Amino acid sequence: MVYANTMTLKVRNRMLLAFFTTSLVFSILTIALFAYALINKKISSPDTLLRLVPLPDTKLLGYRQSATISAIISFELYTVLTAIFLFFHFEKTQALEVIYFCGFLIGCLCEGVRLFVPAYNFWHASSVQVLVTRIVIAGRILAPLGLLFSASFNDTEKRQYVERNFIIMILLAIMTGLLYPLQTFHINTGFTTGWGLRSLLLSIRIILILATLSILIYKGLLNNTAELIKQSIAYLILFIGYFLLCLADCYLLLILGVILQVGGTVFYLLSLHAYLWK
Repeated sequence: MVYANTMTLKVRNRMLLAFFTTSLVFSILTIALFAYALINKKISSPDTLLRLVPLPDTKLLGYRQSATISAIISFELYTVLTAIFLFFHFEKTQALEVIYFCGFLIGCLCEGVRLFVPAYNFWHASSVQVLVTRIVIAGRILAPLGLLFSASFNDTEKRQYVERNFIIMILLAIMTGLLYPLQTFHINTGFTTGWGLRSLLLSIRIILILATLSILIYKGLLNNTAELIKQSIAYLILFIGYFLLCLADCYLLLILGVILQVGGTVFYLLSLHAYLWK
């Protein structure tokens, strides 16, 4: 399944290269600013933080600020390395899935803004905290939306709608981030303010994930394609890792999140590549 529109390939590859460059610059900037604050011993933490996952205070499960920081940096490094992989591994195929997968990566990149909170003592700067939280919420809606669109709008006849669909996806995430109710009276161990109706936001994300999984399984069974079944399994592993890394405020969640997200991504993209070249 290879699409032979050379001009479109060139444009798509330039977009991937631009995305890689942007993510690299953003990641270097956020990590460098954090490193500067760390070297100058400006990293701060308030006396009380709300834990979103009530785990026992042990060595592996107890809250550690360094674990949260490592999880955020992991998102940044993951985005840059995956963007490189996409550019070189899918360079010769007009895969619409790759374009939408960049939406997932942008969602991961949004996590990086959380680094500014401990680095520059924005714990009680309400306007900055609200901005950081809204960017994170938008990213956490965009990530599952990216893969849902990847599974839903990857047919050849839908190629002319890819720019429109991508813009719709971005706007949906931004509107959610801007309009979602927040609870600014507390800050959690993920360095964001609380948000209201947390169970609603979680339900929306789970629905998006299950919808994507259902589409992949349905298409795999309908077309009798083993690669799509493998892709659905890899997708599930990827998103479990992503969820754990979003919640990671201890070393166990950090380790499991990184392993599952990276492993799931590799298997997902390899199965996608095999399917496209079948």
